[in-house]
Amino acid sequence: MLLLSPTSFLRGAVRFHAAGGFPARFLNLCESGKLRVWDLRQDETGVSGFVSPGDYRKLRLAAKSAGMRLYSAEKRGLPFYRQRCRARLGLFAGAAVCLLLAVFCSGFLWSVDTTGAETLGKPEILAAAAEIGLYPGAKKPKERGEILAAALVKQLDGKLRWAAVNIIGSRVMLEVREQSDIQPETDPPYGDPCDLVADFSGQLLSIEVFSGRKANQEGNGVKTGDLLISGVREDREGKRHYYEARGVVTALYDDVRELCAARTGDVKTARAVRRVPVLRLWHLALPLWFFPRGGDYTAFSATRSVCLRGVVLPFSLETKTRVYWTTQSADCVPLLFDTFVLSQNDAYRSSLLLAGDVSLQNEGDLCRVTQRSRLISFMGVQRPLEPKND
Repeated sequence: MLLLSPTSFLRGAVRFHAAGGFPARFLNLCESGKLRVWDLRQDETGVSGFVSPGDYRKLRLAAKSAGMRLYSAEKRGLPFYRQRCRARLGLFAGAAVCLLLAVFCSGFLWSVDTTGAETLGKPEILAAAAEIGLYPGAKKPKERGEILAAALVKQLDGKLRWAAVNIIGSRVMLEVREQSDIQPETDPPYGDPCDLVADFSGQLLSIEVFSGRKANQEGNGVKTGDLLISGVREDREGKRHYYEARGVVTALYDDVRELCAARTGDVKTARAVRRVPVLRLWHLALPLWFFPRGGDYTAFSATRSVCLRGVVLPFSLETKTRVYWTTQSADCVPLLFDTFVLSQNDAYRSSLLLAGDVSLQNEGDLCRVTQRSRLISFMGVQRPLEPKND
């Protein structure tokens, strides 16, 4: 199938076929009549090619003079396509309306996003951008990006060191850099003279001294208050110098923890779950159903935005959910056990648990949970020293 050039498509083209007669005379008449004929081909049945619609009538006279039978095999181009679609005006009207709607909507902002923030929250930056006119549904600003970036930095009251506002079509991308006022962490200065002593009983596993003098050995057993690292040093002349004892000490120890509570109590159970969709258009919210009145419930919601080829549209669907509860008496032992496990996880966050045993005892209306554990943890608290003049 031959593809027409843009000029031939706009003017239109007729594919003809001439049979019988004298093909040579036919071609000579086309040349002498200056008929615009192209892509000529000759076979056993005759001659075929393309001619413009205006020259087709003249081509019939040339074919008749050469004793050939001429008929059109195909019609191509915009004029013939327009005639075939004359009865489908709704198609062109819809295309025109869509084009006008696209041109109208291109004058608004449909998506605003930000990158580069570390400590500042994204909602805070987007709220500041909305104050200067950059929010979904707003008209495109006439100001340049440099002016909008300066206004954004001013709106956040010095929290940003640099900002850039890039408007790409109907999408706004905010690139920000925060102020680097936070200084790198350094070792704390030496404080008041003190010793490092044991804060619980256990067996020493390792002692790493940063400041002071090592006063105990690995493998020794210590009790609460025993000296681990001393903040007192003596020079060759026997004069004492006082420092802040610092270091890292690890120890192996046994720990026992208990939790006691009532066996029965009021427990809330989920009775029903209701979900109501809400259609949001910019700042308008249209609920599509209603919640029943009254009752003890917990509410939460989830919003899902509508995207078109990566661009967030101003339409979104929010689903509001309510979980209705029923209060009834129930066995609290499983809940007590779960609470105890969570508290133990928090208490042993900086420890290594080697072994553990959990026991459950019922004493009338009370329930007691006991855990005996063997752990490795950090040891040591500072005890102030009072320097003495020798």
